[in-house]
Amino acid sequence: MRITESQLRRVVRGIILEDLQSFIDAATKANLNYNASPGDPVLLHPRNKEVKRQARTLKDLWRQHSDQSSFENLTFVHWFSDTVKMIPEFLNMSGRDEISASISPAKGPIGFTRWGVIGVQLKGRVTFAGNDMNRMMTGYTADVKTKDRAKYGKSGLPKRPIETTPSSWSTFALEADDLSFDPSKVNEAILDNWRPVAWVLSENFWYPIARLKRRSEREELLTMIEAIKDSGLPVINTDREEVGVEALERAYNETE
Repeated sequence: MRITESQLRRVVRGIILEDLQSFIDAATKANLNYNASPGDPVLLHPRNKEVKRQARTLKDLWRQHSDQSSFENLTFVHWFSDTVKMIPEFLNMSGRDEISASISPAKGPIGFTRWGVIGVQLKGRVTFAGNDMNRMMTGYTADVKTKDRAKYGKSGLPKRPIETTPSSWSTFALEADDLSFDPSKVNEAILDNWRPVAWVLSENFWYPIARLKRRSEREELLTMIEAIKDSGLPVINTDREEVGVEALERAYNETE
């Protein structure tokens, strides 16, 4: 008997829901329900020892139940909350340090988030994903102290959920078809072994440029633009059109 496309989709969706329930059952059995003490995004403090164990277990269970290869062709963008300061620093980061990114479909417009107005598109291996960043709670590794970062060396800095509750698990995405791309929420992926492939400018990219007036701020802004230019990566907008670093230079010159 020949199966129709809609029938095939129902079968696939049923398998996906089974996998999600298997993940939820495994997380329930492991009794994962924790909340880290603040100020410790990589869970190194002794008071977070049990939290670290549970966070590692949560990511391990996600890996065991997920289809990581299904995410490969999606679009991942890491948005910068402070573009002027963070972009030059980003270029010194190791692709082995896990990093957060928003997720968009492989084609069509790139979803813009409130994380920032300029971002970098990345290719990498997804190690955790979900439909709502507020349920994933992966923390801010930008706050990691230099001495703590050094402890991980060439292996790279891990990024794990710093808290979780059973009510959050149904929002996790175990494969690409689990992603709803709901515009009212910000989805999120954690990427490992990543590399940058393009800079992405939202339609509001000019905002941080226009508000910088002091000489020192303008010098930092030029440093950022030069860093983007020196990277050799294409500069695109959220419609995936190449606009070049010239778009940033024009904005800089127009606001002098």
